[in-house]
Amino acid sequence: MKLPLGPADLALVAVVTAMATAMAYLRSPRAKSVAFCLPLPFTAAVVSSGQPVGLTHLAGLALVTAFPWLVWLLHARRGLNIVAAAGVAVAAYLGAGFLFARLLPGGGAVEAGAFWAGLGVLLLAALALLALPGRAEPGHKSAMPVYLKVPAVAAIVLGIVAVKEPLRGFMPMFPYATIFAVYESRRSLHTLAWRMPIMALAFLPMLAACRLILPAHGYLAALACGWAFFVPIALGLDRWFAKRTVDGADRVDVAGAVSAETAST
Repeated sequence: MKLPLGPADLALVAVVTAMATAMAYLRSPRAKSVAFCLPLPFTAAVVSSGQPVGLTHLAGLALVTAFPWLVWLLHARRGLNIVAAAGVAVAAYLGAGFLFARLLPGGGAVEAGAFWAGLGVLLLAALALLALPGRAEPGHKSAMPVYLKVPAVAAIVLGIVAVKEPLRGFMPMFPYATIFAVYESRRSLHTLAWRMPIMALAFLPMLAACRLILPAHGYLAALACGWAFFVPIALGLDRWFAKRTVDGADRVDVAGAVSAETAST
């Protein structure tokens, strides 16, 4: 099969490779989760897809928000190997993506109404997830050589680019960096998943801006406006989390753990 690659496709490969490599060599769980939340893959992928932002993008955001939680459940709670757990999560995303891409409307008043209603539902769900307690988890630096990581990243990205048409909006929202984030953060999966509401809450106005601006003004204006929403919201929520947490875990939980450890010695 011929796979023509445009500049946006090549940029997507480069961006995801850089993000996956950076996450591998960050030790702090919080630093890893901050790095993977950046919408750099989305920026390149939405241009690569060539499709307007719509309901499938919103559904993709819901799926990618659940992605690390599914891996955490399978690996940390059920004892499944991390690679197998990530593979199951990828298969679940692709299966749901191909299915909903066929079932969800691609335009018109019904699609528009469902998009804005779904945005409201996801907003409320993300706000509710902010109340979840954190956990004290160990830091970790990957020992996987870059010469193995780069081909793996490129293969995954090229595979998704090859099926971008039937995936529709699920292609830009595919968990490109998150696949590697769950592997690199396998000892701190709860911390990674715990930060998903930050990404979702920052992404929602970005998607709304892209949907409204893209048809009339193109990708540059739409994405610039989307980033203008994403960055301050993400930074503000990260600072709120930083006040509440100590490197990913609730201050209250950490204080209790330290007190219990001190009392037992």
